[in-house]
This record gives sequence, structure tokens and C-alpha cells, in this order.
Amino acid sequence: PYDAAAGVGTGGGRPVTRRAILSLSLGPNPSGETVCLAVVLSRASHTVVRLYDVAGHETAVLADRMYSAGRHEFDFSLADLPSGVYFVRASAQPGADVVRRLVVLR
Repeated sequence: PYDAAAGVGTGGGRPVTRRAILSLSLGPNPSGETVCLAVVLSRASHTVVRLYDVAGHETAVLADRMYSAGRHEFDFSLADLPSGVYFVRASAQPGADVVRRLVVLR
């Protein structure tokens, strides 16, 4: 499992590399039905986007593939998730990670 508290506490949701190769935004937040995720890459990279609950358990894999440089948007349905706090973690090679908090309200 992913340590959500440590992920948020270190790096403040910013990429951990010196040169930003990855950014992640999501909205609306809080959300109840669907959230739109936007991943921006400064260069082509294999990118994985995962959703974790507040206990650090992986809830879903939202993306896991090679992406070209640029902005990539996709919607994720929250219909099967109970209300609560979740963490979206995007990881791109080599070694860039970004974590954002997502609040699901019903």
C-alpha cells in the first residue's frame, strides 16, 4: 500500500525531481459524480495514475501506459466510491511523482 500521508507531506504535491516533467490537476474538487484529471508531461513517458483511499489502499488504476509529451485529460467516474478523502498519485519515468487530494461528497 501507498503511504498517503508521507506522499502528501513530502514534496507538497509537487514533482520530486528538480526539473518538472510531470504535473497533475483534477476538478471539480470536491466532486460527487465524475472528476476530470489532466496530466501534463514535458516529454514522452510511461505514466501511471492511481487512486488511493485515506488508509493508503489502492482503489483504482486510472492510467498505465506510454504518453507523448503534452496535456492528456480523462474523466473518472466516482459512482462506486463512498464519500471520503482519496489521493491521486501520478508517476512518470524517470522518478517523477505528484500527489493530489480528492474529496468525494455525496
